Amino acid sequence: MSGGMMSGGIVSGGIVSSERYGTILTIYLASMYQVDESGATALLEAVRERSAESVRVLLEAGAAVNLAEGGGITPLWAAARLDNFVSAQLLSSYGARDETAAPTAARREHHELSTWLQQAQAWTPLHH
Repeated sequence: MSGGMMSGGIVSGGIVSSERYGTILTIYLASMYQVDESGATALLEAVRERSAESVRVLLEAGAAVNLAEGGGITPLWAAARLDNFVSAQLLSSYGARDETAAPTAARREHHELSTWLQQAQAWTPLHH
């Protein structure tokens, strides 16, 4: 089942598994940019699973921080929508930019994250 989503929150290729074994992250460099049927990367799935440790490891390994899935969803937008503050901070510190993230957080009434994202948009890498 190469490149597809398997049941139980597991991205095939052993990239992310979160339901059965807790959050387990195994990175295969050859599949760093592998996507599921919707175009979601391991980084986006780690954000959706709220696994800050997986997000951190993927970012340290060089995952594309601004790569959007087929529907245009970026990892930062997903973090904003889910009020995943820790992942949003990690993504931002690795250069994630998405002008729709702060308004998305505000619409979902994630006010603290929305304010932080608005401020972070003006930051340079030295701010992180």
